This record gives sequence, C-alpha cells and structure tokens, in this order.
Amino acid sequence: MQINKKKALIGIVGPCSAGKSTLAAGLKKRGINAKQIAQEHSYVKDMWQKMTNPDRLIFLQVSYPTA
Repeated sequence: MQINKKKALIGIVGPCSAGKSTLAAGLKKRGINAKQIAQEHSYVKDMWQKMTNPDRLIFLQVSYPTA
C-alpha cells in the first residue's frame, strides 16, 4: 500500500498505554503525517471520524495487565 506522505493522514486509536503517542512520533520522524486520536473514554464508536477523519486508521490493542 502506497501512501502519499505529505497529504495522507494516518489516525491512531486505542486504549491508554497501547503506544499511540509512541507510534505517532515514530511515523512523524519518518515524514508520515500521523495523529493519535484520544477517544478511549468516549462511548461514541466513530468519534475518530468526527474528530479527525483520517485517510487510514490504525487501532492498537493492549492487555489489561500491561496497561
């Protein structure tokens, strides 16, 4: 999958401690437009679309013991 680094926005969602900010920072260092979308305390399942509406979405998962 090819993504135009300058135009496409990658949104990153997931629970606390899943690594959203770490992944976003790593992608940004490589010139990829990425944004973590804080919605873990929202009951609105499509809040990420309402807040950012990214071109691609990454969902991270974390186990309860790790979090």
